[in-house]
Amino acid sequence: MLDWSSDPLVAECRSLAAAGAWGELRRVAFSRLIEAQKAPALITLYAEALLRTGDALTARRWLDDRESVLLMSGDRAAIRKAVNFAGAASFEQSDLDNASVAFERALDLGRIDGDDLLVARATNNLAVIATIRGRHDEALGLYAIAIPSYQRLGNVNGLAESYHNAAIVLRKAQRLAEADDHEQRAANFARQVHNDHLVALTLVGRAEISLLRGDAALAEATALRAAGRLAAVPDPVRRADAIRLCGTARLALGKLAEAADALDTAVQLSVEHGNALIEAESRWARAQAAVARDCLEVALDDAERAATIFRQLDAPAEYATVTAWITAHRRLPS
Repeated sequence: MLDWSSDPLVAECRSLAAAGAWGELRRVAFSRLIEAQKAPALITLYAEALLRTGDALTARRWLDDRESVLLMSGDRAAIRKAVNFAGAASFEQSDLDNASVAFERALDLGRIDGDDLLVARATNNLAVIATIRGRHDEALGLYAIAIPSYQRLGNVNGLAESYHNAAIVLRKAQRLAEADDHEQRAANFARQVHNDHLVALTLVGRAEISLLRGDAALAEATALRAAGRLAAVPDPVRRADAIRLCGTARLALGKLAEAADALDTAVQLSVEHGNALIEAESRWARAQAAVARDCLEVALDDAERAATIFRQLDAPAEYATVTAWITAHRRLPS
């Protein structure tokens, strides 16, 4: 196995990764792609940069095309990371079945090789899938494993991610005070490691909580801040989610035209970047905005598409909510 540990490009990309400078890492690696596709560490670093800047499709292709290079290298650490990132790429494309398989494989590899950090990450990732599929108790149980693991390892970034993800489960369970506490913890940890991307994600989470508490004005303002920060990363997928939330808040405030504009943008971005979950959530919000503007047929089209996606993702609660809404509104005159 070749030793790439002293390679200047590897060192530069690792430094950028440690700083959370994913856009710059992506630019640097792409500018020297011939070298990047030979070094196992660079293969996985570039894949992570692609994922963290919202290009899951390219990340998945990149990893698939370089699987043989990784296997022949004998670099177990890079192989483990590649499996986990392949799962993340599948997840971002809403291919949850393949994502689950990859994360379970990453978990097994981590346990065999004694890679406690990968075990924590794979556990966190499996919890995210459990959340989408409505298995909230399972998700919280997995986070109860991941969070102490990150604490033992002193991995502050992992702590931030798991606290943010656990907050999503708590929010869905209407445990809003606990969810807000978890988002604040996540933001504090993210700031410690200068992870501006994750700080922005916690803003999205807190905007969701504000909306559920009935403070649509605060939700709109917070979502706009998050969207601006996510544009700077850049992360177009999560920016779509922030814009979706901004549109939902505007709908609650009675700003119908502005809500429609925001939700159109959210749907467009989510479709363009292949994130079915955010597309479904954005279409569902846009359906409600269309009804408020007396456009029932337009609303039903969006709601039916959202229901189809929720069914494909095996998201039972969301599917039941949307289909019940469709049934009720099909009885109304158009």
